[in-house]
Amino acid sequence: PWFVKILRGRAMAEVIPNDSMSIIDVRDLADLHVSCAETPGASGRYFGVNRSFPWEEILTALEAASAGYKKPPRFEGEAAVPTQFDFTRRDALGVKLRGLGE
Repeated sequence: PWFVKILRGRAMAEVIPNDSMSIIDVRDLADLHVSCAETPGASGRYFGVNRSFPWEEILTALEAASAGYKKPPRFEGEAAVPTQFDFTRRDALGVKLRGLGE
C-alpha cells in the first residue's frame, strides 16, 4: 500500500497525486468529541476533519518532518481543487485544530 511505501522512505507514486485527502490530528478529534459532550445544545453530526489537504502539501510536510524521505516530483498542470466542507457547526465548538506541521 502507498502508506507503507512512505513509511519506508519510498515515493508513493511516480509523481505527487493531483488530489487531496481529508484528515485530522487524532488529538483534535478527541477534543471535538469532548467539546460535543460538554457543550449544551450540541447535537447532530459534525465534520471531524481539519480540512482537505492537497497531497503536495501533505508530502511537503512529511518531507520536512522525516529525515531521508524525499517526495516525488510535482504533477504537471493545474492543481485540483481540494474537497470543500462547511465547518460552521464544527467551528462553533471552539476547538483549535493543529496544522500539518504540528
